[in-house]
Amino acid sequence: MITPLLALALVAHAGSRDASPGAEGGTPSATPPPTAPAATALDPRSALGRALAARDPMPCAALPDSDAATLLAWADAEVGPPWASMRAATCLTERFPEDAARAAIAWTADPGRQGLVLAVLDVSRALPEDAEVRLARAALAAPHLRARAIRALRTSPHPDVRVLAEQAAAE
Repeated sequence: MITPLLALALVAHAGSRDASPGAEGGTPSATPPPTAPAATALDPRSALGRALAARDPMPCAALPDSDAATLLAWADAEVGPPWASMRAATCLTERFPEDAARAAIAWTADPGRQGLVLAVLDVSRALPEDAEVRLARAALAAPHLRARAIRALRTSPHPDVRVLAEQAAAE
């Protein structure tokens, strides 16, 4: 019995032959089969992709090939398991706080990115005070983030951020 998968395999195999006129049954194609693309920065098979996708993650400082642009790309991309993007956002915050603050402020406008903002807020103590204040204002102004932002920001080491959180909670 020929299953649909076997039928597709047979069709694919037949299509890989050169069907030039006069060649009975065709001849093998002269072009080699395509090879897997080389690991790119957003390839889950890359060293960074495997590290971000690991269930037991390594410390952010030990991530291979992890500059700010690459971590930001991983956070923005929907590549690999869902926690890979969250891990990238967390590591971006720990290693490149100013870049993380700018990205998180931009993410506050998109409800689909609220998990990334919350990942940054969870480690916002790594941000300089002025960057955390900017992020706090943006997160508290976003209705989809407000309640979680208040909880996260109340524990900030920066007094101005705690004041913003308490004022938002009182409103």
